[in-house]
Amino acid sequence: MAEPEGRDEREVELRMALLRERYGERFAEPDQEAEVRRQVAQELVRVSRTLREAEIAPDQEPFPPFRPYRGDDR
Repeated sequence: MAEPEGRDEREVELRMALLRERYGERFAEPDQEAEVRRQVAQELVRVSRTLREAEIAPDQEPFPPFRPYRGDDR
């Protein structure tokens, strides 16, 4: 399944915004921020590929099903 165009770039930008917020003062040169951006994009591609390749059988659920408790004896 192909990802919508720009989705990965948006994820990279969101992660970079978080890194700039937390550690922006540590980026002494523009080259450092560019290198971190490259590494974030590379890692995001690797993780996305791994998740897309994971096979999950129809009977495997990530969470237990929600069964509401009614409180009466029905």
